[in-house]
Amino acid sequence: MVHEPDTSVLSVRDLRKSYQLGERSIEVLHGINLDLRRGDLTLLMGPSGSGKTTLLTIMGLLLRPTSGQVLLLGRDVSRLDEWRLPALRRAHIGFIFQGFNLLSALTAVENVEVVLEMQGLRGRAARRRAMELLDSVGLADRWDHLPEALSGGEKQRVGVARALASPAELILADEPTGNLDSKTAAQVVDILRHLAHRENRAVLVVTHDPALRQLADQTIHMRDGLIVEDAKAKPSSELAVPLASAVQRPDPTVPLPVGVLPRAPVDPPYGKLVHHRPRE
Repeated sequence: MVHEPDTSVLSVRDLRKSYQLGERSIEVLHGINLDLRRGDLTLLMGPSGSGKTTLLTIMGLLLRPTSGQVLLLGRDVSRLDEWRLPALRRAHIGFIFQGFNLLSALTAVENVEVVLEMQGLRGRAARRRAMELLDSVGLADRWDHLPEALSGGEKQRVGVARALASPAELILADEPTGNLDSKTAAQVVDILRHLAHRENRAVLVVTHDPALRQLADQTIHMRDGLIVEDAKAKPSSELAVPLASAVQRPDPTVPLPVGVLPRAPVDPPYGKLVHHRPRE
């Protein structure tokens, strides 16, 4: 993929992180440099203990580095006051978790609506937008199901739809396929690839699955707190597993189905969260 200048959503420069254990200082990140660019799906791979989670947590503005810079949309945010960070996360960073983190008392559509309500969208407009997002990940017929009635892959797709509900330019996915079979994992990552390409967002996926490399624009390998490989890749037009019809679009030049992904203007940018009552 050819990038225009200044397309990096997030960059880290000479990033280091140390922990103090008694009198010992243990450095777990040793001068990391990388860029996450608009329109790219990036995989972050490496063995357990390589520093992937620490790096992801710092990039998500949930943990401060010991030294180095974290540049979000060109602005160094690594030393900002703690009280400024939640607003930056809400505005610019979306998270997808291995454990789904869905609200068990809310249906699939209500789980997505919660994010929209935090941005100020209400009532029928929020419901309509949430339905569009669920449709875009192939869950239009599961909108009224509680999480306990959804499969692991369906729960993760609700998590993706929830990330889509945010205007965030950066999506960070922490082992989103760890609890999924290989076919479902490929479906979820392919949705994220289309999210990066169609919405011009930067998407980072932490994974241990080498089969997903064919879907990535960039693959970063870590070992012992260092980047040992940073490779660009061209996604294959022949996927390892067949995808569901809602996401079977390996060619990024082919339009997605109806419902993907109109951006709803939100005013004000941060609204008061309205709590849903549990279903009776």
